[in-house]
Amino acid sequence: MTPRISRPLAFAAAIALSASFAASGAPLPRIKARSASPAGEFYKASTNARFVPHGYNYIKLVDIATCTQQHATFNVNLYNASAAESFLAQMQYDGYNVVRVFINPGDDYYGANCQQSTGKYGIAGPKTSTSLYAPYVANFADFVSRAKARGIYVIPVLSFLPQNAKYIGIANANTLPNIEDLNAYFMSPGFVQAKATYARDFVQALSAYSGGELLSAIFAWELENEVFVLWQKKPFSLTSGIVQTADTLSYDMAIPAQRQQAVDANVVNWANQSAAAIRQVDPQAMVAASVFTFAAVGRTGPNGVQPGGNPDLPYYPARPITLRLYSTLDYTDIHTYPLGSGYTLSADLNTSEFAAMNKTTRPLFMGEFGAFKSQFPSIIPAANAMGAHRDSAYAMGFAGSLFWTWDTLVQNHMWHGSEQSGAINGVLAFPKY
Repeated sequence: MTPRISRPLAFAAAIALSASFAASGAPLPRIKARSASPAGEFYKASTNARFVPHGYNYIKLVDIATCTQQHATFNVNLYNASAAESFLAQMQYDGYNVVRVFINPGDDYYGANCQQSTGKYGIAGPKTSTSLYAPYVANFADFVSRAKARGIYVIPVLSFLPQNAKYIGIANANTLPNIEDLNAYFMSPGFVQAKATYARDFVQALSAYSGGELLSAIFAWELENEVFVLWQKKPFSLTSGIVQTADTLSYDMAIPAQRQQAVDANVVNWANQSAAAIRQVDPQAMVAASVFTFAAVGRTGPNGVQPGGNPDLPYYPARPITLRLYSTLDYTDIHTYPLGSGYTLSADLNTSEFAAMNKTTRPLFMGEFGAFKSQFPSIIPAANAMGAHRDSAYAMGFAGSLFWTWDTLVQNHMWHGSEQSGAINGVLAFPKY
């Protein structure tokens, strides 16, 4: 099969100036999640009609000072509104309805003083800030306004914490011994509180624009991209001893079942606190958090956070089945990338207990899938494989998908939707679902 090329990509630039982006007009219909058979689905709350989210991750990775490939889509002095408009115009023409973007947490996460030295701030602004950085929020609001004008919903990913005095201060005010590094984000009470505060503040900040109408264009708030803990950091580097965690319980690090429960319970606690904070501001909001499969890091499944897997990837993912059973998140976002000889989507997903999931309770969503050039050396086989991959996911119960990425060409080890006249986009555009 030769991919059909969607309308020339220059089309978007030609019509980029044809719309007004003052967030005028009625709010978009709110999208909600519901149980259904054979699998959960999304729907428009105003009409009860099924809604199938299709689209792209829109990611701008920029080198800032000595920090390489920062998520800088909305960074001050880097946000490109005309490029965003061209992309959204192409999205609208090709029948897509959802775009996923990353919020930059600021210096210290990426590297000390990179944004401070250039003024190209992320959401944190200067390190002494005691609020979210208003110029960054304005750039994000501009993007959401443009998306809303074209009937496209946005998923913002609120990665980690804003690296400024307010949120880091909250995080460090209530810590526990024997919890370190990124594990603290999910297992230390101050970090959990800081995340909930950040999530609430961000929703409030966006609600201040256009009388709150921009909230209607948010498909969901994603609390974190690919939730994981580090098995080589405390508490999981410990092989004995009792460790207290943010859920107020204690776990024996000598017992695999308790080590696993420490991850499961604390990720659920983290997710539920932030979801509640968001819904205090916007009761209609959907909230999610994504995961990668255990196979993605060389593991066959959950085993109590034991050492192992790919030694270059010391990550241990959250279990999606636990989030489905016990969290208040609205849907389950699992990322999949075909890799390795003999890859099958079912085998990949089953390392994350997919076969045991009740598919009817809430939607399954594939917020990232993509094509590595190591797996697909030329783009035509890649395009056909991506179409087949998406179709397989839907046949297994997934309710929507987003491709990684539209045009992040700096990631030259992957194929992107806009490359080679939109060859992959030609397969994925005008979804038939």
